[in-house]
Amino acid sequence: MSRPMKRMVANSKLVVQNIGGDSHALHQKLASEGHTKGGWGEVGEVMELRARFGGLWQDLADRRSAVSEKNRLFAAANGGLFQGSEPNFNVSDPSTPMRLADLRGGKDGQGEVAVNVTNEVGNQLGVAVDHQMGFRSPVTEFNKMRTHLQTKLAFPVALILAIVVGYNIVMLWQSVSDWMQPIREILIKEERASLDQRCFERALFVSEFLRKGNSSLTMAKSFLEDRVNGKMVNTTSRHIIASSSSQCTVLTDWLGGLANIKGSCNRNVNTGLCSFYNCHTLTTFNELYPQGVTGPDREIHTAYSFHYKPRDSLSQKLAAGGTQYYDFPSKEDELQTLADMDHVFRAAYFSNDLTAVYVGTHQSELMHMFPYQTISSYDNAQYCDSVADVPKETWGLDPATEKFDSFYKGVQHSSYNPVCRPWYQRAQRSRQTVFNPIDFDANNGEPYLALSAAAHADNNAMIGVVSLDLSLTTLSASLAETDLYESGYAFVWDSNGLTVSHKGFKAGLGQYDIAWMDATAGGTLDLDENYMREQKTGMWDKGRVTSTWQYLWEGSRDGVQVQETWYYTFTPVPGTPYMIALSNNDAEVTADADRMVADLQARVIQNLLIVIVLIVVSLGILTAFTTWFNKSIAVPIMALADYVGHLKQDNYTKDLPDAGRQASSSELRMIYRNIERMVVALRFGNDKYTGGNKEIEMRSCIAALNIIEELGLERGRGVCFNNMGLCARALRNDPNFNPNAPQYNVTLASGETVNPALNIDDDFRRAVESARMVIRGQESSGQGVEASMSSALSKRLVNWGLAKIDTGAKTNNPAEVDAGANLLNEATESSGLGSLLGTLSFASFMDVAQNVAYWGGALAPPPVAAALIKMARKALNTRPPEDETKQEGMADAIATLCMLEGSQDAEGHAWWALKNLPEMKSQVYRALVWTLMVRWQQNPQNMQTLENALPEEDKSVFSDGPDMMKYLNRAPLKVVIFLVDRTWGPIVQVAFDSISMVFDKHLSSRDIFALYGLGDGFLIHPTPKGQVPRESIQANAKLSGSCRLSASMLDALNTLQRYPNLDKWLVVLTDTVDLDPNYLNNAATVTHAMTQLSSVNLALVNSEKISGWEPRNPKWPSFRENVRKFVGTAGTTGHLLPADNAEAVGAAFERVAALMSGGMTEAL
Repeated sequence: MSRPMKRMVANSKLVVQNIGGDSHALHQKLASEGHTKGGWGEVGEVMELRARFGGLWQDLADRRSAVSEKNRLFAAANGGLFQGSEPNFNVSDPSTPMRLADLRGGKDGQGEVAVNVTNEVGNQLGVAVDHQMGFRSPVTEFNKMRTHLQTKLAFPVALILAIVVGYNIVMLWQSVSDWMQPIREILIKEERASLDQRCFERALFVSEFLRKGNSSLTMAKSFLEDRVNGKMVNTTSRHIIASSSSQCTVLTDWLGGLANIKGSCNRNVNTGLCSFYNCHTLTTFNELYPQGVTGPDREIHTAYSFHYKPRDSLSQKLAAGGTQYYDFPSKEDELQTLADMDHVFRAAYFSNDLTAVYVGTHQSELMHMFPYQTISSYDNAQYCDSVADVPKETWGLDPATEKFDSFYKGVQHSSYNPVCRPWYQRAQRSRQTVFNPIDFDANNGEPYLALSAAAHADNNAMIGVVSLDLSLTTLSASLAETDLYESGYAFVWDSNGLTVSHKGFKAGLGQYDIAWMDATAGGTLDLDENYMREQKTGMWDKGRVTSTWQYLWEGSRDGVQVQETWYYTFTPVPGTPYMIALSNNDAEVTADADRMVADLQARVIQNLLIVIVLIVVSLGILTAFTTWFNKSIAVPIMALADYVGHLKQDNYTKDLPDAGRQASSSELRMIYRNIERMVVALRFGNDKYTGGNKEIEMRSCIAALNIIEELGLERGRGVCFNNMGLCARALRNDPNFNPNAPQYNVTLASGETVNPALNIDDDFRRAVESARMVIRGQESSGQGVEASMSSALSKRLVNWGLAKIDTGAKTNNPAEVDAGANLLNEATESSGLGSLLGTLSFASFMDVAQNVAYWGGALAPPPVAAALIKMARKALNTRPPEDETKQEGMADAIATLCMLEGSQDAEGHAWWALKNLPEMKSQVYRALVWTLMVRWQQNPQNMQTLENALPEEDKSVFSDGPDMMKYLNRAPLKVVIFLVDRTWGPIVQVAFDSISMVFDKHLSSRDIFALYGLGDGFLIHPTPKGQVPRESIQANAKLSGSCRLSASMLDALNTLQRYPNLDKWLVVLTDTVDLDPNYLNNAATVTHAMTQLSSVNLALVNSEKISGWEPRNPKWPSFRENVRKFVGTAGTTGHLLPADNAEAVGAAFERVAALMSGGMTEAL
């Protein structure tokens, strides 16, 4: 309930604060805010108040919008009729004959004398929109506030109590899981996001771990290259040690015997090992080799390194670097160079978790390794590759590189040869560091990674390959410690699909591809073919990308059938050809949530009895609250809604009820106060309220002024004083009016007390000063002066001047007349809006001409006539854009000049205006005709031309006698066809009630009336209103017809063509649906027919939102486009009036009535 109440407070406050402000901006603001927005479960009393309130402010906004729409027609431009563009007119031989009725417009200027034209509040547009017409109260016994409280509070609580006592324990128990489901989903989502992040972090960890090993390899490789390239010179003799006794012989033979070795050789026969050294002598082997670490077939000594050379060279080997390899200067230099590698080998070995660092040279196939190891197996015959049928594989970091076969595939050699080993030939084929397949240490069974890289001399000749064996024990242990609940794990694989690290990875397995490894957990699970197939698509085939995959796994675990969802996240390891993945079981993620569910179920049972007791107590409190709330809130709301609903029906004469002034709701009290102010604004200048009684109107202005003074709205203050001056002027000749009555005293915000009814001159002076103050404020703001304010200043100056002229005429005071003329001149100078000045000039003439008896037979005294002529001339010399307003303002100015200026060109100007300005007020049109009649009395030919051109209704000017004022004030005839959709029941009656209202109040007895049923044809054929029985309209208020919009409109337009001399109106009520098969062609014909009519007023009331016919029908865009074309073709006389409900239909017809009345006023 609070939401619509607060909106009503905000909207009513906006209306009140805008009293006297920018009416167009107010209308836009209210339209954007909306007043029909309710809320779910809105109670009937508030619903009714909101609907009634919406109709109330819409009534005020529509009155402003209708008036403002006319005011916005004024615009300024340059140029002038009398600056070289006068017509070439021959008085004795006027232009070609014509039908004047075809040239003149149908603008009805009834009541547009100056006192009304310049009135800033008068309701000159006819009866304001009655949004309450046909209002059906939304309040029922089912949506009353009391019923809402009982059904939405008391009864549900009682029902809950009964359910809880009965079986709700079970329902609550089962629902806990549903309540916790969002939490479980959030936990899973967050954990998966965390898993993705941890996967990335682990990838960085693996990358950094391998980077250290790679850095050591790069250091060793660079050392070798610098040593060979002469950038580093050996300064210390190094031991040259063989790996075994047999190797001692091989190396000796290769060197050409011991005699060819510099220095001496000391061989220990007991151990079978020999030591080569320069400038040093060791007497015992034990001095050289302290006890080392022993293994299955070797003894490891971290103090020294060793050399190894195969007994036989390869018969064919892969070319080094493609075409060349490096040739050491001598064998001794090669041995010493490799021995010097210990400098960097030791640093690499002790700074990383390595098992060995070694180098092989391409030319001599010599190998040097640190630390020293006795490896007897190297002397045995063996395959170059670790397996005979090695598959193709990639070489280097880039997994997209083409896969190649091993050069030594199936080659067996007499002993171990480093040049044909996989770690050597992979590096030989790549310029990058090679990450070799994972192998297992023969000594301890731990996995290790061989990193190898080829070294090149400066001339790009390949020297050999440097390699190191990086233990993965630490890496595997670190990955295993990743926090992935109980069963989660991390694993790594390379670009060849081989395992690098996995929880099931160990020596002695039958295969090491990652697909088999993960599917069987290293052979511990049965092979799941479907799992392998899905994982291949979801992970392995995607390549080096960051992605996720999940799988619902069903299988046996510890003899129990289980169903688990496994989630994988994987990403490349930067700087390596590896991928890393993390996986976990979703069931472990939800374990905490499942425990929470169990705890919550226990708490439900514990608190159930407490809840029951609280519900029982609440029922008693709610019962008492319902009674109090209904009395203090619902009753005042209904009283206010009833008042607002009948306000317009009562012509705004009743005051607000007292029930809500002391309401307990602050919103309601504020609404009461603002509605009270809005009523004042609605009464302001409203003929329905005043009934033409100027005393009542004066009191209404004073009430509005009190609000304006309270709010401090300067523009509104000027509006009030302007209109109070008009009322006082109208009342000063009333002998029963007592201007000294206390009710006419007003205390201004400044503390000054004034009596607007007593001093007309002071009223207009204050109105003018107010306009000037607002204009100065706008100028100082730097945003420019609004056209509406400059127009208001000009109109108030005209009102003041006309009041003075009227006073001077009736008191025979020429000074007052001169002062009035000066004010008219000032109004001319203060405005640059030509169309406004033209309108004001003719309206002022009509006002002054009412006192023709005081002017000695003249239409206006000389200073006044001169002022109006000046005003008219400026209007013509300040030409607005080419539009209806230009034509209307220009016609007004020309008519003023014709009536007041004694120029010989008057008849020429009048004839030119009638020929070239088709849109003009009826009074202006008749003033021009009157000019021609007076000027051509002595010219029978021209008089006959004029009489032939006049429509029948205007020919009385020749037969009734020369009564100018009677002729000028005659209203034009209209032909009005109402085309009504009777296919939708809820709007039929309100539509026919609205038509009857327009028929009664806005059509003269001579106007032509017709009623057309959509799809039925004419229900009442075009007939003068005086001959149409009113009951015949209501007799047709029944369901009938069909949706044939375009065809029906075309028939009505063809009928209007038979009345070229009348104001043509087509008023259509439709939801825009057109089910005629040929509706598109018919719509085009309608727009063409409208262009053929000289002038047609189209008012289309769109009830689309009421009918709701097939909202997804594909024809709707065409229906809407057709309607836009119809209204657009009518131009400024086309009006699209949406109607969202039955009341809005009535409001739309009220708007039509206002359009028929015309006018140019401004509302408060």
